[in-house]
Amino acid sequence: MSDSNLTRVANRERTAANRVAFRETIVAYRELEYRHPVQAMNLDSHAKRSMALNPASIDFRVDCENAVLAAIGASPNLHSTFVALVNDEPVDDPKLAEEVIDRCGRIFTARQLAPYLYFAPKVRVGSIPRRAA
Repeated sequence: MSDSNLTRVANRERTAANRVAFRETIVAYRELEYRHPVQAMNLDSHAKRSMALNPASIDFRVDCENAVLAAIGASPNLHSTFVALVNDEPVDDPKLAEEVIDRCGRIFTARQLAPYLYFAPKVRVGSIPRRAA
């Protein structure tokens, strides 16, 4: 394979990875968007988890919003396209949507905002796991 073909394949793989990072992060962001900041009690006995925001989920939302701001800047076109993508609304310009997905996906990957990375337990190197007392 020539260098140009390898470059094209690498770009295609990077674009696909950015798309996956964007989708996974936005799904988690969208789920947290509809949670309430405070919940006094849960009357649903079948609920598996609290629908209130906790500090980790608030940090995740803020980190996502900061990453999007860094990725798309103050461009009104890119911002409206991002909002449309988050809300599953139709986008007027597919090229603009691809640009938003690529930019945001790249920064989501760099900042490790995928939910399975962000919410993973942090273990220090060389630390000994402790049993709960």
